[in-house]
Amino acid sequence: ALVELRRTLSIYPTLSTIWLLNGRVLHSLGRYEEALKSLTEACELDAECSEAWSLRESVLFEMHSYEESLMSGRQALLINEADHVCWNTLGLAQTALERHEQAALAFATAHEINANFAEAWRNEGQALNALGRHTEALEVLTKALRLAPQDLETHLAKARALTALGRPSEAVGCYDRFLAGHPVVASVWAERALDLCAAGQREKAVASGARAIELA
Repeated sequence: ALVELRRTLSIYPTLSTIWLLNGRVLHSLGRYEEALKSLTEACELDAECSEAWSLRESVLFEMHSYEESLMSGRQALLINEADHVCWNTLGLAQTALERHEQAALAFATAHEINANFAEAWRNEGQALNALGRHTEALEVLTKALRLAPQDLETHLAKARALTALGRPSEAVGCYDRFLAGHPVVASVWAERALDLCAAGQREKAVASGARAIELA
């Protein structure tokens, strides 16, 4: 595909759609620097192409260039404010910069546009947890699990919200669901041990703590 795209670009170097397609393929291959160059070219040729700006936002996020990612995402949203994926990536960049309030708003906007976008519900819940707004986080994460009941990261985020709200027995159940899929995460075994202890299950707490030490 890349060979054909390059051949086409050599013939039609001012076709923004080909630069966009080239950038999309390079992004899918994890060749982010090349993808960025291609998408930047697409944006320069057609500044009103929201898809190019949005994909450029994603590439910059993958490259850990969070401020630049935000700038590209905002440009995309000026053209198409209904791009729920762009809003979600905007929130991820804000999260990486520890701007959790702004991140939560971006994620909320994403799932307001697409109510079935489970990832945005989960991401908002994680942002709300980071802000200490655990009751709200629990509500949002419960909605996320209705949409994607097998999502392990959502179970983990819900466990942490329940722990913060003083509901250790329920939290243990969520930790168990996460650990069923990721059994070698030492920190989660340690968190589980603390909740088991708080729930009065001393022997299980000791076993969970021992597993955390073994994996650390």
